Amino acid sequence: MTDNFAYDPGSGLSTAVSIDRDDVAVGPPIGILSIALGAVAVQAALFLVGEPPAHWVGYFIGSVLVPVVVFWFRRVDLTRQRSGLYRSRSGVSWLPAVVLFLGVGLAVAHAFYLAIHKRLA
Repeated sequence: MTDNFAYDPGSGLSTAVSIDRDDVAVGPPIGILSIALGAVAVQAALFLVGEPPAHWVGYFIGSVLVPVVVFWFRRVDLTRQRSGLYRSRSGVSWLPAVVLFLGVGLAVAHAFYLAIHKRLA
């Protein structure tokens, strides 16, 4: 992209410069993983509510929403890894698996609660 402007302190004017956005190092999409972490936190809070509708929502979050967001994170991360400018961060490689495990585990706990109490929402 060459449509960027930068300030040149020597001239006092705004001049057009060529800034190639492809030269910027990229890392894992932490924002996407934060969405999954937030969903797991909401799911855990819904488990504490104890009412059947909350357990249905918690089950949906853990069985559908968290896996979709984690797979989305993985897809974007693999796309970024294919670029030559990818820089990994320590600890991020195992974090999606932990988030997925927690989300599915809490979904099983919500389903277990619904099965034991045999109440429909």
